[in-house]
This record gives sequence, structure tokens and C-alpha cells, in this order.
Amino acid sequence: MTEKTSGYDIELKVDVTLETLVNECPKKGIEISYDRDMKCRVCSEYEKSPIRIKNCKACHNTHVESVRHTAKFKTTPGNIDNQGMSLVYKEHGHYCPATNKYGRLFVTYNIKKESNIYFDGKDIIKELWITPLQLRVGLKFSIWEKHYIYKKPGEFSDYSRFYALGYGGYELDDRERGTLNFVIRVKDESQHRPSEFELAVMKRIDVLEDQLKISQKKISQTSCQSADPNGKFPFGKEAAEMSSERARGVKAFIEDLLPSIDSLEKALENMRAPSDQAHREGISLILDLQQKALAKYDVYKIPAKGRKFDPYQHEAVAVNSETTMPKNLVTDVLQEGYTHAGRLIRPAMVRVSS
Repeated sequence: MTEKTSGYDIELKVDVTLETLVNECPKKGIEISYDRDMKCRVCSEYEKSPIRIKNCKACHNTHVESVRHTAKFKTTPGNIDNQGMSLVYKEHGHYCPATNKYGRLFVTYNIKKESNIYFDGKDIIKELWITPLQLRVGLKFSIWEKHYIYKKPGEFSDYSRFYALGYGGYELDDRERGTLNFVIRVKDESQHRPSEFELAVMKRIDVLEDQLKISQKKISQTSCQSADPNGKFPFGKEAAEMSSERARGVKAFIEDLLPSIDSLEKALENMRAPSDQAHREGISLILDLQQKALAKYDVYKIPAKGRKFDPYQHEAVAVNSETTMPKNLVTDVLQEGYTHAGRLIRPAMVRVSS
């Protein structure tokens, strides 16, 4: 950091990375320390007092003392151009005793070159390396800590590129914003060795995908067999039997699928370390996709937490006597319950207030 003084104004040049500017600066701010002449604190205490100080040892009656000042400055990525960023902060310069005002602070941010995020004209290119597991379960990545892009499995491959229009930088004399480009690349075995947990999750995904394909095939066959060769659909007792048989088939498949969902939900609860954040997002995406798939077959979770205990849908396995909630309300859900077409498949295992 270089510092220059012009009258009561201060000019600073700060070297920062583009990643810091676009991610930390809008939210946390960049901390800058510099030498600054400020109003003497000792003299200021006696300004409104009837007692007057004759000889101030802090400023020697100049009413100004030099201090090392530290401040945090925030900005938005919209202020960035491909040459850097120059901003003016009022009343952060030197103190002027004659006017009783502070000068200005001029800060020029020089952007360091980085390998994973850089300017291409006024466009910003950001490279993201993901693991094979993230490729399988989908991806969620942020645009300057405010907006997010969600990509489901199958929407990107080993090399993909996504655009966020209007989230890039500027060029000099051109006030139209550039584009933020996300370049997605998948790590190979030399860059990332999957852990046992990742391998287990990917294996579970394979099993669930196979089960889903088998179920969809059975449902498709049942639908085709429901009509006779003349194209007429059965009715009466025969139609009721077919409908009941199909419902039993769907219920059996769901009952086989629920333990896998329970395992993923338990794994998600146990992942609380910051290093597990990527895995948490991946498993959350898997669970969201599974719930959407179940909803297509009219399968839904039973609402439980915070609701009144319903013996027809809830199974109380514990009592919570320490809660302040009213009596006979569900305080915790130990295992989710499900219904299919309004019929109970499995009650929710809950803890109830007493």
C-alpha cells in the first residue's frame, strides 16, 4: 500500500485480488490502515467544558494529533473496471483546524492477477473446480454473495460455461456492465481423491436411479396393459382391481425407497463441520430431487413439527417435558412420515410436549 498527501486529502493505492473485491468488499468491507491527522481528543473533551486547557501535551496546542487510523470500506462490484477501482470517501482525510472539517480519502484498488478469476475485457471469468460427486448431485454457486445459480444433474458436464448477464465489470468510457462467466471443470483423480463417504453417496445415487427406472418402467407397463386390444379401458370391478394393484405396487416401491431417504437425512443432520458444506449442499439437492419425484406420484411428507399430535398420522415415541410449548404438540420429528394419494404409508415418529 502506498500513501500520498495532497493538502488535507489523502491518496492511497491498495493491492487487492478481484476475488476479495467482489466477495468480501460488498459484505465485510476491506480494512485499510493509514496515517491520518485527526482532531485532538484531549482538546475536544474540554471544548464544551467551562474548564479550559492551556497547554495540551497531546497536540501542543495545535488541536491536531497524528494517529494510525483503521477503517473498513465497502463497495459493490459495479464500481470495478478492468483497470481496477478508484473510490472517494468523504471526511476520511486529514483534519483542518481552520474549517473544523476533514478532507477526503482517495483509494485506488489495483487488482492482482489470479489464476481462477480474471478480467477478459469488461467480462469477468471465474473458474470453478468441482468434484465428481458435485457433478452427480448438482451445484449451487453464488453471484457476488447475493444471488445464486442452481444447476441440476445433467445440466452441466465435465466442462460447462454459464453466464450471468450484467454482473461483470466496466471498461473505461463504457458504462454498460459486462458478463460474469462461470467456467465449470471437474477434478480428475490426480486432483481429487474421493473419500469413502463420497464413494458411498455416489453408490447410493446409482441404486436410487436404478430403482426409479424400474419403478417408472413398471408403471408404464401397467398403464399400457390397462387397455384391451380394442383400445377400450376396463371399468367397474376390473378397473378397481387394476387401480388397487397399481397402488400396492407404488406403495411397495415407496416403502423400499424410504430407508434410503432416511439415511440421507440422518447424514445431513450429522454434517455440521464447515468442511462438510459442499457435501451438505449436494445431499440437500439429492433430497430435493427425491421429494419432487415422489410428488409426481402423489407422495408427500406428513406435516408434524409444531402441530397438534394426530394419532392417525403421528406415532409418539418420546415425551418432551422441558419445552415451553403447549401440551400435546409435536416438538421434534425423529422420522418423517409419508402419505400416498391421501393414504397413510408410514406415520411420522415424533416427540410430543407434555
